[in-house]
Amino acid sequence: MTIALIDQYSKSLPESFSGPMLDNLTNMGLRWRTIQNRRSRGEIPRDCFVRVSPRKVIILRDVFLEWLCADMARANH
Repeated sequence: MTIALIDQYSKSLPESFSGPMLDNLTNMGLRWRTIQNRRSRGEIPRDCFVRVSPRKVIILRDVFLEWLCADMARANH
């Protein structure tokens, strides 16, 4: 199931997108607010994100999904 979800996100998400768009792009399956909290705690690798201004953060799809797949695997074992 994990791989199917990651594959679906890989096909549907743009290569890069604004963090706040995450909620809509994943139909609330992933929440930007939660990702921000985990990011601030250092739980998500920094290379998943690019800060383009003091308030704007871009998510890099492939690196982010690689982390998400590993995180989901850890949660399910």
